[in-house]
Amino acid sequence: MVQVKDKFTVCRHSPYRYDVVGSFLRPEILKEARERFAKQQISLGQLTKVEDQTIIDLINKEESAGLKAITDGEFRRSWYHLDFFWGL
Repeated sequence: MVQVKDKFTVCRHSPYRYDVVGSFLRPEILKEARERFAKQQISLGQLTKVEDQTIIDLINKEESAGLKAITDGEFRRSWYHLDFFWGL
């Protein structure tokens, strides 16, 4: 809703919207777990536990920032484009 008051426009609601897209930066603990998994030093189950915890931490951060839509940060993906191509 826009009102004109004393030659100035006053916006009551933002005419813009936003979307959260893309990946968040992976935390070091997740990068280290992926590296250890690649070297077969940890199991897939152990990697999944690290992914689960880092996703929970990210969701808590997004909620505390007031985001209305949240994302897992694509923390289970290695690289966007490679995961896409591997799926073809």
